[in-house]
Amino acid sequence: MVDNCARKLSELRNELHLDILLAEAKKFSLENELEEVWFPEKRVQRQKKMAGEKINDEIVTNAKDNFKIQVYFTVLDQICTSITSRFEGSREILSDLSLLSVDRLIATNKGSPIPEDNFVYLDKWIPNLQIDQLKLEYSTFAYNFLKFKSTITIEKLHEKVMVSESDEDTSVDSDEVNSEETKTKMTVLNVLKLLNTFNLISAFPNMYMAYKFLCTIPATSVSSERTFSKLKLIKTRIRSTMVQKRLDSLMLLSCEKDIIINIDEAINKYANTSKLLQEALLYNRDIFIDKVDKLMSNLVLNFQILDLKKKKIL
Repeated sequence: MVDNCARKLSELRNELHLDILLAEAKKFSLENELEEVWFPEKRVQRQKKMAGEKINDEIVTNAKDNFKIQVYFTVLDQICTSITSRFEGSREILSDLSLLSVDRLIATNKGSPIPEDNFVYLDKWIPNLQIDQLKLEYSTFAYNFLKFKSTITIEKLHEKVMVSESDEDTSVDSDEVNSEETKTKMTVLNVLKLLNTFNLISAFPNMYMAYKFLCTIPATSVSSERTFSKLKLIKTRIRSTMVQKRLDSLMLLSCEKDIIINIDEAINKYANTSKLLQEALLYNRDIFIDKVDKLMSNLVLNFQILDLKKKKIL
């Protein structure tokens, strides 16, 4: 994925893609009735010639060439360099983890050969991982993956999910992988849930550990930076005496607020921490229910007595 991204960005570094980009920008400005402004022309800087000196004026370049060299090519080169340097140290680990993708599992199920040097770098990153057992578990799981996949229903995260392009070295049919139709696509998180839901952890313990580490790798540092921003909002100078346990709980509630919490389960767990809370949160609720039942039975009895009195009067 990283190599494909760097390769596609490198392919954009030419005159043709620059013209396409400028044409799309011009079309966008016309459709939205924006004022079209071309690149500003730079005035030629002439240098004063002194006696006995050889001085040339600045080379004249048009505004488009100036934008191409100083902006377009510079931005693309910076992005490609950042991508390469960021993932250079973990390239081998990412290559091993790419075998755990859904596309590679489907390709292996359809007969694509498994590399001989697979998972050789994961034991340096994941402790207590047995590489030989992982290879056997991977081959067994991959050959039965479509059977497992047909038994689960994938929940939609959004209404429309674009299907991403697979890795370059997979042998899945291009019509299936590169389809641009909006449909629900299975991810590695769904595979982890599959192993957990069908109690396959005991059968594939090393696979489960590898998928658990894979799902915890952050794609960017945005979530970490967001956590530090939340920390500044929670632990202010007024709340500087807060203990670590309470701070961890508040940070977890703030950063993971999209996780649905079962209120009744949380109340029961909190109530079981002490007898006083049990009496206040659990026992009183049972007593309240008993009182409501007694009230309802008394009301029914009163209505029956009234009916009997009416019959006697009549």
